[in-house]
Amino acid sequence: MANENSVMAVIRASRPSFRSSHDKVVFAVHSFFLANGYSLTATGRAVDETPSSSSSQEVGIDGWNESEDRYGFVYKKADGGSKKTVVVKCLALGDKLAVDALRVGDGSDEPVNLQIFHTGPNDPRFGVERPNSFTIFLHRGVPPGARFDPYGPPGVSGFEPNRFVRYASAYKYKYL
Repeated sequence: MANENSVMAVIRASRPSFRSSHDKVVFAVHSFFLANGYSLTATGRAVDETPSSSSSQEVGIDGWNESEDRYGFVYKKADGGSKKTVVVKCLALGDKLAVDALRVGDGSDEPVNLQIFHTGPNDPRFGVERPNSFTIFLHRGVPPGARFDPYGPPGVSGFEPNRFVRYASAYKYKYL
């Protein structure tokens, strides 16, 4: 089975052009199959034909992302005396990517399904924007979910409310 270094080597060697984040994930799936010794025999619209009629001749990656939201690949691998054929179809549904894989010709007709929800760290669903090096010194208040108790335990000296100052606000003008 291929490891992440061999998959990354396939991606770097191919130098693909991506139009969306879904293209990147689909190409990572494609690179995984190539790194495991499969040969690409059909891609794009040619996948819609029956996989048994597709030739065992290896084809290039041209036209793999010609559709906005649909991707298709047919892979073949000769293992000993048997030939494995795998059909992979991907469908972009908003923020999700549905990946379906089906082995053809060996009697197992159950597809393998995978749904990938792809977002990045700068997505607004991750909360506030990432601070840069300048705003790290400015205190923005208590972070959401944190407990803030400015008074401390009652009756213990040294925990008076006026004794505590905010670190960033006390040194704000020293760094600027």
